[in-house]
Amino acid sequence: MNRPTMLEGPYGLHWQTMSRLVQYYAVGDEWDPLRLWGLPASGDPEPLPKVGPAVYTAVSSDRCFWVGQTQNLHDRFTSHMAIPYRRHRWLYVGAMVLKPDTPAAIVNRLETETAQRLRPADGKAWPQAA
Repeated sequence: MNRPTMLEGPYGLHWQTMSRLVQYYAVGDEWDPLRLWGLPASGDPEPLPKVGPAVYTAVSSDRCFWVGQTQNLHDRFTSHMAIPYRRHRWLYVGAMVLKPDTPAAIVNRLETETAQRLRPADGKAWPQAA
C-alpha cells in the first residue's frame, strides 16, 4: 500500500512548519516527522513504536482529528484506539519525536501551537475546525 505523508493533507504545510521550528529538539535523522503510521481504519495498521516525548496528530486524508503529546506513542494510541469512534475515523498518526531532555515547556508549546494551526475536529481542548 502506498502510504501518504503528512505533506499530502491540508494540514501538511502547518505540520512541516512546526517540525522545523523544533528542529533543535528533534531526535534527528532517526525519525521522519512527515511519515504517517497506519491505524486500524486505514486498512493497513502498523505497530507504533514506543517513542517519546512526542507531539502527535491523528488524521485522515483530509482532516486532523486530534493533537496531543505523550511519553510513549505506542501506549497512548493503545488507549486512543479503545474508543470505538476513533478506531473507525482516525486513519493515520504522525509524530514529532523529541530528545528525552526536551523541556516540558517546549513540548507544551509545540502541542499548543500545533493544535492552534491544525484545529483538530475531535476533543474540546483546542479550537476546532469549522
